[in-house]
Amino acid sequence: MRSLTLSGRLIVAFLLPFLMSYFASGEALRNVSSEELLRRGGNLMHMNDYDSAYQCYKTVASRYPSASTLDEKIQGLDGIYGTLECNILMSDYRSAFDDLLLAEEIVNKNKLPKIRLNLYYGDFYIVLGSQTGKQSFLQMAVPYNRDAFNEALQANDDVAIYCAFGNLMNCCYVLNDFKSMAAEEKKMEHLAATSNDWHYAYSLLLLKALRAASPGEALGYYTQAEKLIPKKGYDRIRAGLYIDMAARLELTGRYAEALKKADGALRISYLHDLRDMRISALNAQESIYRNLGEEASAKAVKEHISELKDSLQAYLIIDDVMQLSNIRQQRAMERRVIAAEYRERTVLYTCIILAVLLIVMAVFVILLRRKNREIRRRSLYLLDRMRLLAGQPSEGAKEVLPEEEDTDISEENGIGEAVSEQEGEENEASAMSAETLAAIAADIDRVMASDAVFRPDFTLTTFARMIGRHPKTLSQVIRRHCGCTFPTLVNRRRITEACRRFDSPEYANYSAEGIGQSVGYGSRTTFTTNFRKITGLTVREYRVAASNQGAREKS
Repeated sequence: MRSLTLSGRLIVAFLLPFLMSYFASGEALRNVSSEELLRRGGNLMHMNDYDSAYQCYKTVASRYPSASTLDEKIQGLDGIYGTLECNILMSDYRSAFDDLLLAEEIVNKNKLPKIRLNLYYGDFYIVLGSQTGKQSFLQMAVPYNRDAFNEALQANDDVAIYCAFGNLMNCCYVLNDFKSMAAEEKKMEHLAATSNDWHYAYSLLLLKALRAASPGEALGYYTQAEKLIPKKGYDRIRAGLYIDMAARLELTGRYAEALKKADGALRISYLHDLRDMRISALNAQESIYRNLGEEASAKAVKEHISELKDSLQAYLIIDDVMQLSNIRQQRAMERRVIAAEYRERTVLYTCIILAVLLIVMAVFVILLRRKNREIRRRSLYLLDRMRLLAGQPSEGAKEVLPEEEDTDISEENGIGEAVSEQEGEENEASAMSAETLAAIAADIDRVMASDAVFRPDFTLTTFARMIGRHPKTLSQVIRRHCGCTFPTLVNRRRITEACRRFDSPEYANYSAEGIGQSVGYGSRTTFTTNFRKITGLTVREYRVAASNQGAREKS
């Protein structure tokens, strides 16, 4: 059992690196949420596992092109920031600069805060300056760190505040220009007095140490600062402090203590793979060994430094600030070309769409004019017919819209008064003599030509009483003589008269409702309904047509 357990442990130990490699690969991370990947990446960064952290951040960054919401785009940007930081810590500065340019493009495009962007630009140029020894890089880092500091103050971002302040402080120390950061120092003093975050007091102590008049005074500030660092974590901060303390101890001739601090920084750099700190710690060791007269040890450390520098891409790829400027200009040129191509395509597509719209509108206008011309022609035809019928009511009753369906219309004023017409009425009318039918027809024409038909109470019974006939007989003769029912005959006569009155100056001040009442309709609705049924036009359309016809006749 014990041997089985031992075998199992050996198998696990053998497979563990492969399992870790798989779970850090893109295939395993593809289905993990961006939020979880960013969290994992942060944890791996604290463990100084930059390769695995890079895989997490890279997976999130690769999702930016397909992001549809602002939150998804911000997560993609955070992934790019993560790969950027990993590339800086792994000394892949060309890739780090590419990440910076990409992040800058995303920030500007989406109008996002620039705190982290400026902070990473500052970090990037400081690392290059410290490893190449060129102050031009540090001069480039100053405005980025100053902007990051002020923006972080407005956003109450504590981490960004003391990181930007620390970077600005180191740049001013190398450039010997502490006066330029007096405003930032005053703001930090206020924060240190009002905040419980130890970083503010720590940063101010480092600033005092850098400005100290003597190495001994500086060591006093460094010692106070070391006590503020928590015992667990913060290895990069501790390593950097040890290197600074080693330099001051060396100046005071305390070489053994200085070498101890340098060894401590070097040990931390190897333990947590802090490659940039490793070079600084080795440089401190070389200087101390030379002061001790141990040339062999100093030479060995120098060779180690040379080998380490050769392995860092900063010394292989980026050796001049102009190269970075050229890369940036090239990216800017590419963006301008892409923007110009996009504008050209946009203009082309816009012109095509406008041309299609103009063609559609032209066709619509042509069709509309044709339709309006046809409506106008029909309106004028109906107008002329109605005017003609106004002078010949009996004949017009036969001629207007003969295709109209011959049905009774229910009226408020009693035009549609019910008259029972039994089967055989046609036979009864046929039995009348020709003289009788002619006499009744003449009476019908006489009454229809009179104003009696315009009375609201004019009914079939009233009509029959006026000519001394039975209502059934009258209804039969109307159908035979006029070819329609009594309600239709009366509606035609009234509407014909209404058209004449619309054209008459005598009724010029009458409204449509007033004209309708003057010809016997008790309501506006009944009048307008019958008007459209008889003429095919609304009252308004008829009046417009009549007005246009009158204007043409005058001209």
